[in-house]
Amino acid sequence: MYVVVRTVMFAGVTANVADVAEGSAAAKAGIVAGDRITSFEGKDDPSSEQVMAALWAIDPDRKVKLKFSHAGATKELEIQPDVIPGQDQPGV
Repeated sequence: MYVVVRTVMFAGVTANVADVAEGSAAAKAGIVAGDRITSFEGKDDPSSEQVMAALWAIDPDRKVKLKFSHAGATKELEIQPDVIPGQDQPGV
């Protein structure tokens, strides 16, 4: 898997989206920089470290479930990780 959503990495801080790769499944789903991941694979209010650890551990051939806060509304997605050439970190 490769980065398509990158979160701000501060110890113990809720995962906030720092950037989204252009053309990725996340971008197509409407996730943008500044959104906050409120649930990832059933874990509510995950820290950025928890999101990254979960991304490294999941099978890249299956969809992941996430909820995110965007412009004051909560949205829920099931999204297939993308492969973005030239990146070497996991993401959705």
